[in-house]
Amino acid sequence: SGIKEGSLEGLKSLNYWPQIKNNYQIKSHDSSLINLLYLCIFGSDTDKEIVFSVMTNSRQLSSFCHESVRPFNSKKYSEALSSLNDDYSINLIISALCPEENIDPSDHSKNTRSFTEVKFDYVKAINAIESELD
Repeated sequence: SGIKEGSLEGLKSLNYWPQIKNNYQIKSHDSSLINLLYLCIFGSDTDKEIVFSVMTNSRQLSSFCHESVRPFNSKKYSEALSSLNDDYSINLIISALCPEENIDPSDHSKNTRSFTEVKFDYVKAINAIESELD
């Protein structure tokens, strides 16, 4: 009650965000906050809990804003640098320096350490966005 006709047009249009994102080839790191808002409203119950946690904790939100604007491959390289005892990490760094090695940073099957292992909700939100909207 009290909501005038047309007041929910922004939410109605947000429902089409995945199609807009795909149609215009918008990268997740270029639209991180609208992705977060989309999950907040149209995500699964688990996603909504994670997003709520991120949006109501200033440190989580700051970390989300900082990390979510980095391209996915950048995160994989950063992760590889922090785990140099892993063969996949070493090969990934070598492939960044020597592209002829052909190691794909988005290939999760070879990666023994995953960014999802981190327990922070802002990381879980980034992973949810990358898995559901990319």
